[in-house]
Amino acid sequence: YAIWVSNDAAEILYAYLSLHYPNAKLVALYDSYKDFSFHGLQSKRPHNIKADDTFIFVTGYTATDAARELFDKINKPKDSYFLYDLVVRNY
Repeated sequence: YAIWVSNDAAEILYAYLSLHYPNAKLVALYDSYKDFSFHGLQSKRPHNIKADDTFIFVTGYTATDAARELFDKINKPKDSYFLYDLVVRNY
């Protein structure tokens, strides 16, 4: 799996998945504006995302519109990502 945006939700998600799904492996991090390391991985820009089988959690509310646009553009299947705005906006 991959995470787009480093924030508190990303940390909570990582801790949850590590505890409950120990075989799940974090393979990539994405952020549009900053470079950072997160649990041993270095972030990349979202334009590096491919329409492959890596599940992507978009944990930043402000990144969800850009993510939706990018995923539509690259034809990433809707069942291969989760946008946290679904939780915040409830749609």
